Amino acid sequence: MITPLDKLPDTLDGGTTALTATGRLARDLRVAHDARELAAGRISWETPDILSLWAWTRRSWAEYGAETPLPLLLAPFQEQALWERIIGESEKPGETELLQVSRIALEAKAAWRQMKRWRVPEEAYGAAGHEEARMFRAWAKAFARLCETHHWIDPASALDTLIRAARAGKLRLGPRIILAGFEEFDPQQQALLDALNAAGVEWISWMPPLPSPDAPSAARVSLPDEEQELESAARWARALLERGDPGPIGIMLPDLAGRRPAVSRVFERVLCPEAGAGHRDAPRPFEFSLGGPLLESPPVRDAVLALGMARGQRPAQEFSQLLLSPYFAGGETESTARAGSDVSLRALGEPWLTLETAGRHLEVRLKERNSESPEDQRQRDRSTGYPGTLRFRTGLWRMAMALRKLPPSRTFSQWARTFVDWLEGLGWPGERAPNEEERQAVAALYGLLAEFADLGSVSGEQDLPGAWSRLRRMARMRLFQPTRPSAASNPAPIRIREVSEMGLGFRHLWILGLHADAWPPAPRPLPFLPATLRRRLGIPLGRPESELSRARRATQRMLAGANHVIASHARSDRDLSRAPSPLITALPEIDQGDIPRSRFPNTVGAFSRADSNHNDDDKEWLIDERGPALSRDEPMTGGARIWRDQAACPFRAFATHRLGAAGLDTPSVGLDYAMRGIMAHRALESIWRELRDSDRLALMTDDRLRAKVSESVERALLDAARRRPETFRGHRLRQLEAERLSSLIMAWLEGEKERPPFAVAAPERGRAVSLGGVPVSLRPDRLDHTKEGKHLLLDYKTGDVGIQSWFGERPREPQLPLYAILQECDGIGFAFVRRGKIGFEGIADTEGLAPGIETVRGTGTRAAGEFQDWDALREAWRGVLVSLARAFARGDAFVDPKSPMESCRNCDLPSLCRIHGKGNHRP
Repeated sequence: MITPLDKLPDTLDGGTTALTATGRLARDLRVAHDARELAAGRISWETPDILSLWAWTRRSWAEYGAETPLPLLLAPFQEQALWERIIGESEKPGETELLQVSRIALEAKAAWRQMKRWRVPEEAYGAAGHEEARMFRAWAKAFARLCETHHWIDPASALDTLIRAARAGKLRLGPRIILAGFEEFDPQQQALLDALNAAGVEWISWMPPLPSPDAPSAARVSLPDEEQELESAARWARALLERGDPGPIGIMLPDLAGRRPAVSRVFERVLCPEAGAGHRDAPRPFEFSLGGPLLESPPVRDAVLALGMARGQRPAQEFSQLLLSPYFAGGETESTARAGSDVSLRALGEPWLTLETAGRHLEVRLKERNSESPEDQRQRDRSTGYPGTLRFRTGLWRMAMALRKLPPSRTFSQWARTFVDWLEGLGWPGERAPNEEERQAVAALYGLLAEFADLGSVSGEQDLPGAWSRLRRMARMRLFQPTRPSAASNPAPIRIREVSEMGLGFRHLWILGLHADAWPPAPRPLPFLPATLRRRLGIPLGRPESELSRARRATQRMLAGANHVIASHARSDRDLSRAPSPLITALPEIDQGDIPRSRFPNTVGAFSRADSNHNDDDKEWLIDERGPALSRDEPMTGGARIWRDQAACPFRAFATHRLGAAGLDTPSVGLDYAMRGIMAHRALESIWRELRDSDRLALMTDDRLRAKVSESVERALLDAARRRPETFRGHRLRQLEAERLSSLIMAWLEGEKERPPFAVAAPERGRAVSLGGVPVSLRPDRLDHTKEGKHLLLDYKTGDVGIQSWFGERPREPQLPLYAILQECDGIGFAFVRRGKIGFEGIADTEGLAPGIETVRGTGTRAAGEFQDWDALREAWRGVLVSLARAFARGDAFVDPKSPMESCRNCDLPSLCRIHGKGNHRP
């Protein structure tokens, strides 16, 4: 019997059971029933018996099994694991390896269920004539054989057993069953109905009611692109709420699972912008009918990520994510310390880390801090944060120590216990009280771990990577839909659903994404149910005409499902133009301006001139571009970089050296230019510490010199390996770098032999002086003395730079000019030690200090030629550098890059100065 039972919630008492096509419809009906009871003034009532067909199968199997010995009903993940096992074991040596076994197993499991639902005989596969059909037939035989051997049964086969039991009168059934939301019945479901008839059970087929509005209206509208389509729908919904229109308000679109992140982002931004400003518990006036992957829930995401750290080398970004996560011990109390630890880990430059490497680094940082004076500790904490993330670091160490004692392979139940222990050791899910959604996500992960442990009954032992990958796939496959405790008494006014989903009606409805390429949807491929087999057996699945018919019915249901309906499509998707779906072209088209639209909040920029309703005269501008003056006792770091940053941009200098702002390092694979430069500096410093002067260099044989260079290079590489242990874990990179550095330094020393006699003095390290009220510590790379008593300051360079960077009111490289006026010297120069350029370039008071070191007049540089001699040049530098120092000391913080193309490109602070932000303008 089929009846439009528009008052289904009123008929759920008195032993009635409602079986729904989907779990979401079951939830909607329970909420509707509870809302009816609340509206009737009741404070308690009997819970209605509403559940999906799969849940009813599982419950009935347990009840029937209490009286009759039955096979073990496989849970969904057990069935999936069994199919993966069969497919994996079917591969033979020499055959092409199957990729994505888990994906193939999902398709095989779906094909098996369709076989059961549509009563496909096994012999039909033998006549299909397709390789995929023959493969599946072999897998299906293995699946049936294993189930029979181990006394297992899958849900589709279990339903057939229950149907036979119901027909024989052996299954306990209520007096009446309502089947809700089944658009059509497949042969297996029809067999269930026949069995219910045989058992004397009254059954009713019900579809969600379609309202009969007094003045139904439906129209279509086109929007420029998908982003504006989402934005318009969200503002329309907000406008309805603002003017008090009664709900519920519906939003429907195809492929909701794929577009859910974009939908959530736009609707949250428009409807509850406070939720994105740190208010994690802010109520959201919308809810999704389809849950998202459990893995995307933040506490579960971080928990699974933490467990994966034990697999060996992991990307450094994953350690950063864990350090900044609030879902582990100390997430609140150690948040500042962890941010500092993240900075120091990034500064390592290692793109890959292990638990041991990360833990050892954090331990070294802690020891370094404890050995410092209190003042140095405060200065370090100010710039990098205190790395004493004690509780979190302890949990990481325990994981690393436990790994050494574990056997390589273990059962799933053993891994589940270990995973729980590790999470407890890390203090998951954190010290703060979780909100309702987080609490449910934590419970869902523990429930998933219980199901993970049960996989041992169908699968053998696994190593750690295999066990972790399995848990991660399960968390991705498990849909998580948090329940709202007040869903019945205070339901969300906006409900977002998939277009093909059945549910209760709306007052207002916007259907998005109805362009011709998305609706009707393309038939879903069924690789293990060939089209020829489906046609021969009359199975409508995957046939274009069936999908079109289903889409037509769904469209009619949606258009009649609310008093006011808007159907929309985007006119373009990047470079592709889109046409409306043929199923909505008959609707009258309206203009975007005819749709109600909330004007608050302005998601493009609340203070942008383009969108503001106010004139500039209505605004009060406050321009504050100067910070407090530098005090005498203010700690200061940076050295010559203060002048370089002040010249590049006053704001960068203030933010970096006064506020302690710094960009986060991004580790790169291999060795970056900075690390190669450091190694070259260390090797040259080491070799000259031993040679000391040009006479010893000249007397040394090539073999002896090459040996000394190799020793110096080895010391530099050892120091680099301590900084980057993971990068230098293999011997090949170390060997290549040793050859490169040795060749480079030998070529450099050959050039040094051509110089007049000189000695390399041990430069003073860290001599503190002051200029223009700004303290600076002198740290030159090298200071040479000639026999004539001349002093030459040198700066090793492995990059591309020239002496022209020393000139102008805002010099790009002011370090050597700064040293030239603060330390007695007769010349300064760059010492280029890089492939393609070996030699000197600089300026001195006399010629002959070194090849490439010229007098002011001899450099050929126009800026240098403006000065009479070395002393005049030094005096000009003094004026420029004192001016920069005084500007820094008085707190100048203008956002004024010297060259926006160059200064801003190499700056780490654009998000702080917001120079590129829309609306960044001054009156």
